[in-house]
Amino acid sequence: MDLFVSIGKNYFSDVINYDREKEKLIIKSYYDSIKSIDYNVENKPLSFFMPFNWDPIYIQQTPFLHLEFVIPKKLDISKTNSYNGLIFDKNLPTRSMVVDDFTDPNSRIVHMVLNKDQLDQLSRQIYLKDIINNENNQTLTPFKIFAMEKPKFPLDILTTNEKYLFQISWNPPLITPLTPINFVMNLQDPTNGDLLRHSNFDFVITDENKIIHTEKLKSPFGGFAYQYTFNKSISKNPSITIDKINGGSERAVLNLFIQK
Repeated sequence: MDLFVSIGKNYFSDVINYDREKEKLIIKSYYDSIKSIDYNVENKPLSFFMPFNWDPIYIQQTPFLHLEFVIPKKLDISKTNSYNGLIFDKNLPTRSMVVDDFTDPNSRIVHMVLNKDQLDQLSRQIYLKDIINNENNQTLTPFKIFAMEKPKFPLDILTTNEKYLFQISWNPPLITPLTPINFVMNLQDPTNGDLLRHSNFDFVITDENKIIHTEKLKSPFGGFAYQYTFNKSISKNPSITIDKINGGSERAVLNLFIQK
């Protein structure tokens, strides 16, 4: 899964957070121009429009659709364990929303990536001739993303140089202090989704910039399970780092949000 095969164009929206500070939310489009960005702290979904050709014949020539959201961590929409994406109010597959908590220390980056097969399935649901502009066959398409109170699993996270795809789920889905949380994880080849056998990494939990727990995990099959209980003093937003994957420098970071 190579997310960076072309140069995107940035579209900006100023948002006032709960502290009455102005934050700059960015949508980067690798396809067409973004229009009518709408988000504020009272209006939970982030919504916008973008022209797109949903003709199934055209979709067969489109390798993927990629949008990137750079969300300041002071905004409420960044404080979640999972996102849902919608196009024409149709729910997107879980794997279409990829979180990056590593690249920018002040922002969470969320990728919306739909491959050709996913676009084809979606186009068959929403392709309506009466909403097509006859001049250029483009539909002004409504997009939304919003924070999920209960995560959609599994969560997909690309490692720093996109060498690995890390998947994680946990149960119970709402993390609370003093409750044992069962994490289920795997490492995949991002190009084909195959599990990577004989893998290992350091499972590290950080809270307020301090490491509070670390464990070396190994698996002959590429799948991992680990149980951890957060104590009462944990903050609302610790993070999990999957570090030193297979003895190298690749890592993945996920900011967690604790129910208190």
